[in-house]
Amino acid sequence: MGNRLWIPAALLGLLGLIMLAAVPLTAGLRLAAGVVTAACFAAVLYIRHRMKLKEAEEERARIQRLAQQEMLLTINHLRHDWMNDIQVLLGYIQLKKYDHLHGVVAGVMGKLQHESFMAKLGDPGLIVFLLTAKAEGRHMKLEVELDQ
Repeated sequence: MGNRLWIPAALLGLLGLIMLAAVPLTAGLRLAAGVVTAACFAAVLYIRHRMKLKEAEEERARIQRLAQQEMLLTINHLRHDWMNDIQVLLGYIQLKKYDHLHGVVAGVMGKLQHESFMAKLGDPGLIVFLLTAKAEGRHMKLEVELDQ
């Protein structure tokens, strides 16, 4: 159904109303004109309803795509942070500075524990917000302190 299909249906409905009001007709023709008019107006309402449903579905799909893109950016940022931590560990191993490994591993475990606590908050919207804010921390610094 095209977006402009409702225009001819509305015009036919108006023409039917004019016929009912202005042209002298027999009872059978008047009934037929009334049925055509009602059908045209029903078609207009149905087409407009379908158009609104389609627009709403397209908007939902657009919002879902944006949310998925935002989540992918967050996941990529978190992955990048983890890769940085692993590269620091590998660097210390290659340089044979084993005494520095304990501090780095403790820092990584602390980050992991903090992310685990955030993931168990119970409100998916809040969890996504906190992880996204952490990943996009360029514009503001958000510190989250959680009770265990």
